[in-house]
Amino acid sequence: MSLPRATLLLSLLLLGPALARAQSSDAAVPVAPAAPKDAPSDEPRRLVLMIQYIATDWPNAVVDGKVVNQVEYEEALQNAADGLERYRRLGKSKEQLPQLEKLKAAVEAKAPTTEIATLVRALVPALSEELGVQPFPPTTPDLKKGALVYQMACINCHGKTGDGDGPAGVALKPPPTAFADYQWSDQAAPFQLFNTVTLGIPDTGMGSFAQQLDENMRWSVAFYLLTLRRPPSPARADPRIGLRELSTLSNVQIVEKLMKDDATLTREKALEIADGARREMPKALSPDAAMDAMANAATRAAGMAKAGDKAGATDVVSSAYFDVVEPVEEKLRERHAAKVQTLESAITALRKAIMEGGDVDKAAQEVSARAQEIKQAWLQGAGPPPTAAKDAPPWGVIGAVVGIAVLALVGIFVLARKKSGTR
Repeated sequence: MSLPRATLLLSLLLLGPALARAQSSDAAVPVAPAAPKDAPSDEPRRLVLMIQYIATDWPNAVVDGKVVNQVEYEEALQNAADGLERYRRLGKSKEQLPQLEKLKAAVEAKAPTTEIATLVRALVPALSEELGVQPFPPTTPDLKKGALVYQMACINCHGKTGDGDGPAGVALKPPPTAFADYQWSDQAAPFQLFNTVTLGIPDTGMGSFAQQLDENMRWSVAFYLLTLRRPPSPARADPRIGLRELSTLSNVQIVEKLMKDDATLTREKALEIADGARREMPKALSPDAAMDAMANAATRAAGMAKAGDKAGATDVVSSAYFDVVEPVEEKLRERHAAKVQTLESAITALRKAIMEGGDVDKAAQEVSARAQEIKQAWLQGAGPPPTAAKDAPPWGVIGAVVGIAVLALVGIFVLARKKSGTR
């Protein structure tokens, strides 16, 4: 093995070639520590991750009631059983116990993929809400930042193009995930990948990056991983798919939602829309446009609730708040904190009216009125406060990847010395 020539004072210009030489060597360079035992605060997230992986891996484990991959099937059995036991210990209301027991039975019975997916789809948001696990990022992820993190921390195992064929991953069992494989990636959501990057996967080569990468970096790389899917679709944000949906839903789930809302869409076109939306992050609306969108969503939700679709109506309100209002909330609070608080109370009242059969028209009208009040106050005020320069260097990412690369270089150095017998 030839060691990279690097001074102690590393720069990003030197790190790239050094890691490239490391990848061409015959030694597997660890870039993440082994997954540690979960801290008590991580246990709820681990439970959610276990349930997520059952649905993601199921198509590769069981086909037509027959096990086609024994390792994947045994992992699903273990995740279902461990998830059930964890919930018995962690669950506050125990409301999801029957569903978890049903999922375990379905796994044991080698149920169809659609049945497993339906159970998991209902369980993940319910468990996340009950256990206090945030399923979407507080700010919009940065795909460029995610790409940089991937190049410095993931490529050695998962490969340059996401095929799971990196030099350090060749000997791993189970092998690294191939994100480029659409059959796998279309079943996964960034929320699941964020949980994986945060916690790691025990008994695999996937360690935890919670210490090396901050929350925004982990969300950014989680979103970036699904852009490695092939074949790629044209990058195009879609107003029907907000950040919350991009975070929590897989391509398969987004396709179903799009086709439900628009009967003219073919499955192929809906998949192109879903995949394209992952390749261009939704842009935040201006505060006044955000208020219009929230008002429109409230009116739409009221109509859906009266038609009997309470779950859909609640989702419309929640998505509008998280995808449209929250990104501009800080700006609005700087000038109109009291009005924003009133709007949030009105949104909460609308959700309650939807779920409890209250006067949804009245509640929706209140949300619309409060939103329009904020819009007018914003437009009549001074210009928006200055924002940080968009093109500022991503110093947080640079610091993190430098740290990871330094660890990699140290690993190379130690391995080389051991081979040469030098102490």
